Amino acid sequence: MKNRHLFKAFILFITLSSTYSGHAQKDPKVVFGEPSASELAPMEYPKDSTAAAVVLYEKGYTKLKLIDHTYLSLVTEIHRKIKVLDANAYGDGIEKIYLYSPNNDRQKVTHLKAITHNGDFKVYLNSDAVFTKDIGESWKSVSFTFPNIKDQSLLEYTYQLESPYISWLQWDFQGEYPKLYSEYVTEILGNYDYSIGLRGNLEFDSHDYYIKKNCFSLEGYGDAGDCYYHQYIMKDIPAFKEEDNMLSKENYISQIRYELRESMDLQGRKERYTKDWKDIEKDVRYDMDIGKELNNEGFFTRNLPESLYSISDPLEKAKAIYYYIQKKITWNGYYHVFSNCDVKKAFENGSGSVAEINAALVSALQSANLDAYLSLSATKDFSIPTQIYPVIREFNYATAFLKIGADSYFLDATEKNTPFGLIPDRALNYTARIMDFKNGSYWQPIVPTQKTQLYFSTQTTLDEQGVLKGTTNQVFSGYYGTTIRNIVKNGSLEKYLDYKTKEYEISDFTYENLNDLEQPIKERFNVEKEMDEINGDYYVYPFFMLGYPEENPFKMEKRDYPVDFGYPFVINYLMAIDLAPSQSVSYLPPSKAFKLPDNMGACNVAFSESNGKINLRFNIQINETHFAPELYPTLKEFFAQVVKSKTNEPIIIHQN
Repeated sequence: MKNRHLFKAFILFITLSSTYSGHAQKDPKVVFGEPSASELAPMEYPKDSTAAAVVLYEKGYTKLKLIDHTYLSLVTEIHRKIKVLDANAYGDGIEKIYLYSPNNDRQKVTHLKAITHNGDFKVYLNSDAVFTKDIGESWKSVSFTFPNIKDQSLLEYTYQLESPYISWLQWDFQGEYPKLYSEYVTEILGNYDYSIGLRGNLEFDSHDYYIKKNCFSLEGYGDAGDCYYHQYIMKDIPAFKEEDNMLSKENYISQIRYELRESMDLQGRKERYTKDWKDIEKDVRYDMDIGKELNNEGFFTRNLPESLYSISDPLEKAKAIYYYIQKKITWNGYYHVFSNCDVKKAFENGSGSVAEINAALVSALQSANLDAYLSLSATKDFSIPTQIYPVIREFNYATAFLKIGADSYFLDATEKNTPFGLIPDRALNYTARIMDFKNGSYWQPIVPTQKTQLYFSTQTTLDEQGVLKGTTNQVFSGYYGTTIRNIVKNGSLEKYLDYKTKEYEISDFTYENLNDLEQPIKERFNVEKEMDEINGDYYVYPFFMLGYPEENPFKMEKRDYPVDFGYPFVINYLMAIDLAPSQSVSYLPPSKAFKLPDNMGACNVAFSESNGKINLRFNIQINETHFAPELYPTLKEFFAQVVKSKTNEPIIIHQN
């Protein structure tokens, strides 16, 4: 079963220029600092016994306001009440509010108040206990800590969020904890035409809307304008629980998003915000730094070694240029996709952002007459960019895209240990937009082209004292190879060896191909481990060197979002055990084989014994990157069998 509909969007579009009718529900009477007796009373939440807390009530109310008589801003008033069920599990009581703050334009928190209620006893938040911190290129966090948290404490806070970004807003109905009631209200002047999208698989308990007369006015501009009033309510919302092998939760949590399509000013002039890709291509090419920096072919022709251009084979030429840029410019840790991009400066200084390095790579490849393009995408901690219409702020990453004949490659020269054609794991976020300015941009799936494999081969002997000794060869390719190179080159080899020796002793450790990224990295070492003895028999658990999977990564009963492995992989584990003449096999576990449907994956475990020699072969392969939610039970059971097959039964050797 293919996953072509894996990321189907649950989006309902509502055009605010349509004619509305309806009546908003009456709000529950909620006053900050005056919780009800039932909210203060002890409670349990049997629907989710693991929940450390429950959100009893939350409301956001967004209006358009004139700030300081100078500029319009979206102002959202937020009020939230959280019941703590388990203070230890709830943690340190820190609440964080995230603010989008690129350049000088930024969101701002005002009127922040917080109270910890323990019965009738209240502890108020001190203003000096609020902290603002930069957490990335374009983001800040405002954090504060609730005082005196206990089991059954009621935590209550309110604040206003001012945002100059009237082109978009969102409200998350789902979050870390279950919620009994979540309400979002918008009251927006009719001059602003938004598309409204509901994401996730939950539905509203109610959605009411109407035209609110004379809701907004500006001094000196005549009559007040009408607003579109929307009220959205969800109840009994389950917590969103993150699990291994998933993309950003922003793809799946239930939330509502507003995207501004068009606005009309007070003089009747219209401005269109929702653009098509032709508009975006023009903006990127001529108005954004990264587009302007793609016109540097002459610079690279002058500054790259002539030997690179003399290579006749296109693929070998592309590899040579890739490795040259990778070595020449070191990533400074920033992305800077649409601003602060200076390719020449980065090349000359030997340090640059993701955009500078990969824009340099695109220009260098183009200077060699290779078919290279800028590729825009998002990292895995961002949501997958919507394909319904372009939203440029949903892109936070840039790579190079190269076509040679019928083959194509995503290239990213920011990491020193990634071979040609292997982009960092952070960039494996399903799809990218290829910016072909001549023929028009298009979507391209991000599909890893290199095989990721781990190969073990161990030759051992079991002596009469029950000590297993031997030599192990390991081969790491693809993403596994990059991981090992990062460990060794970043000075963590000692920690790596310490990790290996938790279960067994190793000696004479060596590795090959550390600096040859085109080759798999190889390890070789001697291994020694004492086996358990029970009543004169030795119990051999032969998978002591194979870590993955140590446990089933899938523990939820049900999962409503896809499983993402990032890349297909293969693990082969071979072990041969030569027995001493005085030993014989009392028990050999049975061989097993199990598969996922449609050749999506398989696992085989084979044991055999002949003439005093035991052979074991374990193979697991995952052939698909993405698995739809309906396959989750099958995948969970598959990994349960994999874990059981490598941990459940030992080989029993009798000492005669």
